[in-house]
Amino acid sequence: MKRYNTFLVLVFLLLSMSCTNAPVRVLGTQAYGEIMFENDNYNEVLAASKAQNKPIFMDVYTNWCGWCKRLDITTYRDPQVIKYVNANFIPLKVDAERGQGQGVKLKYGIHSYPRLLFLDSTGKALVTIEGYREAKGLLYSAIKAHNLYNRK
Repeated sequence: MKRYNTFLVLVFLLLSMSCTNAPVRVLGTQAYGEIMFENDNYNEVLAASKAQNKPIFMDVYTNWCGWCKRLDITTYRDPQVIKYVNANFIPLKVDAERGQGQGVKLKYGIHSYPRLLFLDSTGKALVTIEGYREAKGLLYSAIKAHNLYNRK
């Protein structure tokens, strides 16, 4: 009986660990890997960017976009990407089909997904990425955007 209980506990742990690809909600943010994204709070993030003097990393996505989901389970789990984005940007994830996302989509002329934008505190795009990027490419763009932000 004791072995059976131990087996059940192990199965439960393995099953719970296999569900880690799902986003985790924490106080208005959503974690993908370890990047703590604000959700659909474009105007609040602009204000926070000004107050903290940090640029914004914005991921504009849709629920039906396969490449958007791939970003969540690959690129956003890379340790170097996580460390750099969290240290140097205010991350924002915007659903293009809901809430403020519709206005964001119009403002930046977005017609394909994912669209990754690095913005200054006024909302001006410093660097724009159309489509999926692996960790190395995203990290390169993030460094470039951060350097542009610091030159102003």
